[in-house]
Amino acid sequence: MGGSQADAGIGRGISALINLIRDPDESFYREDPMFLRAAKGMCTELGGQMKEGDCEAFKRISVNRTFLWEHTFAPKRQSHVVHDYQVKASWNLHPNDVFPFDAFCLGEPSLRSAWAKYQDDLHRDEEAYNHADHPEMLRYPYPREFFTEYVLRTGALWAGPIKEFELVVRKSSPEQLVSTCFGGLARTSAVEFRASRVNFSPSEDLRILYLPPEEGRVETVRGR
Repeated sequence: MGGSQADAGIGRGISALINLIRDPDESFYREDPMFLRAAKGMCTELGGQMKEGDCEAFKRISVNRTFLWEHTFAPKRQSHVVHDYQVKASWNLHPNDVFPFDAFCLGEPSLRSAWAKYQDDLHRDEEAYNHADHPEMLRYPYPREFFTEYVLRTGALWAGPIKEFELVVRKSSPEQLVSTCFGGLARTSAVEFRASRVNFSPSEDLRILYLPPEEGRVETVRGR
């Protein structure tokens, strides 16, 4: 969002709309007059029209959570820095729409088939929903992949390389598929992977994609 009054108004409207959402499994969002009134007003502000509770303009909305730190390091002394993230994401934010390049190495042969199957299953479920006699009885098949990124390149701006660097990636379950272009990750448990570097000068940022767990599938982290 920008800094104009109009942007601020839309921001408040989005907040009000989010506060009305209770459970996506319920059909209330197609029936509740308070929610529909708020949604219709938001849709109009975004230049769209409400049709049967849906607004094409809503697909343009994305939310990013950014954390900024500022710290002064003591000169000529070693420092130990730890960042621990729990991945959160929007249902409708697709990585192909965000990055103009293969940010998660999904083109790697080892992952390509799993990624293609995930997209095919999503498209099949969407078609089934769109042609169902009673779609209100079904959960809408939003994309469920999550991703996080960390601005790692700032480490190359330090007075020297990072003496010791360790990356730990944890999955929500052994069945979950995780993909990243960061190489050298080794399995340390059913849900954890680690990679270490010595005298590390990062040349690119860290990005990690999490696909929803699939029953009966056990996968490792995929990367370069």
